[in-house]
Amino acid sequence: MNLIFKYAIEPKLHSLSLTHTRIPSEGEGMSWTEAQTARVRDNDPTLVDLHLSGQQLGDEEASALAGALHKNTHLKKLIVSSNHIGTGGTIALAGALAVNTTLVELCLASNQINTVEAARALAEALKVNTSLTRLDLSSCELGPAGAVVLAEALRFNCSLLELDVWSCGFGPAGVVALAEALRTNDTLTRLYVTDNGIDDVAATALIHTLRVNTTLTQLGFVVGVGSRDKVPLTLLVTIDKLLKDPARAAAR
Repeated sequence: MNLIFKYAIEPKLHSLSLTHTRIPSEGEGMSWTEAQTARVRDNDPTLVDLHLSGQQLGDEEASALAGALHKNTHLKKLIVSSNHIGTGGTIALAGALAVNTTLVELCLASNQINTVEAARALAEALKVNTSLTRLDLSSCELGPAGAVVLAEALRFNCSLLELDVWSCGFGPAGVVALAEALRTNDTLTRLYVTDNGIDDVAATALIHTLRVNTTLTQLGFVVGVGSRDKVPLTLLVTIDKLLKDPARAAAR
């Protein structure tokens, strides 16, 4: 057995990180991806974190992981960023989220998740999921329509604390939809929406939200060279003041 593959399937590892490290399969036997999926499917109590970034995983591998997650009660963190997961794999993972009650963090950043169907599947899962606290969809081109369906989910979700949607192509309309949803959401504390084309209209919507929402403590977006966000300095100052307002903190 080659040494790298042995470490990949070692059952006593609590956290397995294979970020951007391709691990070969051994002969005609089980591949490393299949080995980890099997551990998830077998509900291995020693595997709680699984990092599989940059492993060229596609919809087939994502669907297999999703199937394994349906009955898993130990895995808490799944990182599958920078792969080739598309609509099919996302829908499968969303189906797992709808029934899994253990996973607290899911990172799907920098995948080929770019359809309303994928966003809607995730949104429907978020409406019923009660365990996930962090979801990262950064650099997934979901567009304004994707933002709208995710925003609708935030009106129902009561567990998500952090939503990372950097550079998702939401545009002003998508950011406004998120802002409006957060007027009634009292769970989310961190929202990162950098590089989504935020303009003065979207920024104003966020300001209106911060005046009634006392839960949100971190709102991340960057204005400057290379960013699609174009927000006047006066509005940035207002947002910063609201986030630091002691009255908001006291109302939590």
